[in-house]
Amino acid sequence: NAGVAGAAIHLEQDAARLAEILARASCSLDDYLSTFDEDGGSSEGPAYWSYGFGYYTVLAHLVGHRTGWKVDLLEGEHVGRIARFPSRTRLSPGLYVNFSDCDVNAGFVPAHLYYLSRRLDLPDLARLPEEQPRGGERERELTWALRDLFWRSEHVEGRFVPARHDWFGGMMWMVARQDPEDPGALVLATKGGHNGEMHNQNDVGNVIVHVDGESVISDIGRGRYTKAYFGPERYEHIANSSRGHSVPIPNGQEQLPGTEHGARLLEHRTGDHADLAAFELRDAYPPEADLGSLRRTVVLRRDESGASVELTDEVRFATEPGTFESVLTTFGEAEVFPDSVLLRGVRGALRVVFDPEVVVPRIETLEDVDLAEGPADVRRMIFAFPEPAREGVARLRIEPERV
Repeated sequence: NAGVAGAAIHLEQDAARLAEILARASCSLDDYLSTFDEDGGSSEGPAYWSYGFGYYTVLAHLVGHRTGWKVDLLEGEHVGRIARFPSRTRLSPGLYVNFSDCDVNAGFVPAHLYYLSRRLDLPDLARLPEEQPRGGERERELTWALRDLFWRSEHVEGRFVPARHDWFGGMMWMVARQDPEDPGALVLATKGGHNGEMHNQNDVGNVIVHVDGESVISDIGRGRYTKAYFGPERYEHIANSSRGHSVPIPNGQEQLPGTEHGARLLEHRTGDHADLAAFELRDAYPPEADLGSLRRTVVLRRDESGASVELTDEVRFATEPGTFESVLTTFGEAEVFPDSVLLRGVRGALRVVFDPEVVVPRIETLEDVDLAEGPADVRRMIFAFPEPAREGVARLRIEPERV
């Protein structure tokens, strides 16, 4: 739309024909805006927000100038909420929630954020580029290289400080921060949603736990884009399979794709001492999982002694005892102790505390996973019931570890 309608704005001399082109484009833009939830969230994640909403902004600017701003595609509360998506998904300086086909190191075009900041009076957007390195690939595209000459920042006082809690109701995304003022403090991101989302990965119930500027419990990001990645074999790729995410594995079964395979929100609440999201995950799995119920509750706790994340899976099988595994994924190193697993990343570390009478831990390494940023080893920390059971509760407490 930005390319075709933008070219017509520059080149088409017939005003009636130009009006028809823009009218057709506007129908497509309405379809695009409808993909965002009521809180302005995009299930594609921040990287595709940068691409898609970037070109929406480019076209909005061209249409506004051509019509003397009689047509303003950036007006309205919904567009304003969409524009705030980067600031609401920030984990630590320069790093963002990367659910779906989103790069682990997703970045934004500074010119885009600067323009939105001025145009929509959102000063926080102008603070974000200071946190990321310059020189990304998209900044060198002609579209943005030209605008970088003119869409520049005016000095905005102060550094960016996110909210303590962000929630996207339609997507069921929660981002909870221990202390927004501290860029190294504990951050939790979790999602419900369904497995028919845009650039979907089978990741209903997934969690990211971020500390000291690193997602130690990680969403591993998108795989390398190939023909097979977008073909019938899509969910055989570990990055798209639920095996590549921090989600449960009941009776050895992985989640299935499709809008019918999703979460039901049971509870969401936020407060000074805890932020909580609880999901019913039963429908994300095939009938072979034999689930009567699979409830996942994720909590960020802020105690006087510090912060922690609690992950609780309550499973009940429908007809007979079943096997159950609660899985966490990481790029870091994992070391098993009698009642905990220590995870060491490049900067941050987490200790996952478990009850050895309830679950047995083991570490599985997936070597040279074909990811967008290059092959990488991914470790799966698996906390399994020792024997098949008709029902059970697996509780994990995840705490920052200073090493």
